[in-house]
Amino acid sequence: MQQWQVHKLRGEEVLLSTWTEADSGRFVITARWPKGHPFYLPSQGAYDPLLLAETVRQTVPLLSHAVHGVPREHKQAWECLNFAVEPLASLITTAEDEVRLVVSCSDVVRRGNRFAGMAMDIDVHLGKRLMGIAHTRFNDQPAAVYRRMRGSYADIDTALANRLPAGPPVDPRLVGRTSPADVVLSPAPGGERPGRWLLRVDTSHPVLFARRWFTAGGGPSSRAAP
Repeated sequence: MQQWQVHKLRGEEVLLSTWTEADSGRFVITARWPKGHPFYLPSQGAYDPLLLAETVRQTVPLLSHAVHGVPREHKQAWECLNFAVEPLASLITTAEDEVRLVVSCSDVVRRGNRFAGMAMDIDVHLGKRLMGIAHTRFNDQPAAVYRRMRGSYADIDTALANRLPAGPPVDPRLVGRTSPADVVLSPAPGGERPGRWLLRVDTSHPVLFARRWFTAGGGPSSRAAP
C-alpha cells in the first residue's frame, strides 16, 4: 500500500496492506496492526480501539483514490463515524492475527462524473474473530470547492499559525497513557470537574498529525494536514 493512498507521511504508520473488490460495492481490505507502537498502546492485553478507528480512516482515501479515481489534491471529510469493539475479541495473541475489513459501500453520491462521497459499513475481523464494527459517511471535495467552504480555515499554514497552544494535560495515568505528550484532554476551567474536560490539540504530535496533503504530482506538499 502506498503512503499517499492513505494520506500518511511515514511508511510505518500505514496500516492497510491489500484490497480486493469482492463484488459490486463490497471490498475486503487487509491490515497489519503493530503489537508494539509508541502511541497505540495495548490495554489489559487488548489492542487499542484507536487502531480500529485509524484503520477505518485509512480506508476513506484508499477507496476514494483506488476505486473512484479521486485526484490526490481532493479533500475527504468525515460526516460521521461510529464504531464498537468486542473486548474479548480484541485480545492480543501470540499468533500473527490478520486484520481483515469487510467494507460495504452504499449511498454513493456523484456530482456529474465526479465522486462526491458515500457511506461505509465495516466488519473488522481479527484472525477468525469479529472484533468490531464501524459505520461512517464522508464527502469528497475538489481543492477549489474545499477552499470556498472553509474560507480562511482552508489555508493550513494560516490555521497553524493562529492555533491556540495545547492546554495542560490531565495526569496520563487517568487516561491510560504513559507520556503527557499523548494526552488529548485538559482539565475543565475552574479546576477538576467530574465528567468535563477540554480537548487538548497538539498539532506537532507525530502520530495524530502525521499526515500531509499530497500534490497532483504525487509528492507530499510542505503543509501539515490535521
